[in-house]
Amino acid sequence: MWCQTTGDLYAEYAAFLRRAELDYALFTEAVRAGAISSRRGANAGWQLARAPEAISLRDIDDALGAEAAFAMHRNEPSAICPVARGIRPALAPVYARVDDAVRRELAATSLADVLRDTLGVDGA
Repeated sequence: MWCQTTGDLYAEYAAFLRRAELDYALFTEAVRAGAISSRRGANAGWQLARAPEAISLRDIDDALGAEAAFAMHRNEPSAICPVARGIRPALAPVYARVDDAVRRELAATSLADVLRDTLGVDGA
């Protein structure tokens, strides 16, 4: 849950940041990147290190280890098949353009935007 007054970001709510199962190792990386800070003890939890307006989804993606939106198949293509031999060189520039577009869109969207849309409130 997002707390309007303190900026606390609890792990249960933040799982959406990487479209993955909740993994505390991701939070460690986000702490290292300066996006969030953590507290131990009675009031343990996570807190944004910057205002949500100042954190883009690209910042989050970069902090958590950005992966390509599309990737080539992990198996090597058949050397005897002309389609298999040519598919990687043909798709590599297309995939690069897709990744660039995704990163531009992530950069244009702040955490505040996501929270505002998610919670249906004015201001994050």
